[in-house]
Amino acid sequence: MCPIQPSEFAESATTQMREMISRLDLALQGENCGQSTALKLVSGILSEYLGNSVLLTEEQKRVDEEKYSRFLLYADQRFSVLALSWLPDQVSPVHGHNAWGVVGVHEGEITNTNYDVIKEPCSVSGPRNVALASVGKIVATAAGDEGAHTLANLSGRPTFTIHIYGMDLALEPTGINRYYD
Repeated sequence: MCPIQPSEFAESATTQMREMISRLDLALQGENCGQSTALKLVSGILSEYLGNSVLLTEEQKRVDEEKYSRFLLYADQRFSVLALSWLPDQVSPVHGHNAWGVVGVHEGEITNTNYDVIKEPCSVSGPRNVALASVGKIVATAAGDEGAHTLANLSGRPTFTIHIYGMDLALEPTGINRYYD
């Protein structure tokens, strides 16, 4: 598992990131904002910012030779925003989420592989499908086992993705993922 590196929102967020988060905040204020609605709203807003060269700072795009890097950009009780940096051949473990999630490709490309979950002994079969996402593309995942997947940078260059999850990761940094064998 890759730990989240905290990032002071007030000091490190770019103007574009602050604008995006403000729009997300307004969109997700409705009390009846369920998973389906949240995924649509968040996907639409995030897609408008992907590829913007000044969305992330260089610090937020720092890479780690050993594993992909995660930087917490913003969190409140309704949603969290992270920036992930991927070097070539870095792959997440097979995992699902404990809340809805939206991943947008900011630079480079990421391969998303979905799996079917076998309840006993909590493992996966598959892959069910594999899709390559390039700059501007969104991968939305539902909470629970139906969203079991891996993300991988199979390209020859670094990739940067923005992840927005429907839970407060400042309170529980590792609480978003559920892992499978």
